[in-house]
Amino acid sequence: MRFVFDLDGTIVFKGKPVCKVISDALPGLQKDGHEQEHLAQKIYELPKRYAPADISL
Repeated sequence: MRFVFDLDGTIVFKGKPVCKVISDALPGLQKDGHEQEHLAQKIYELPKRYAPADISL
């Protein structure tokens, strides 16, 4: 299954990094064979800035 996450206001709030609960869950999705896509409306803010280091974007 493919999961698409909108960073702005969905998993990222007020410009802060992804919270620990969410960042701990994301690697499990990849491990279970799911695909992830991380989107941001603000194209000048790279999604990688907010994603945990062990998530490949």
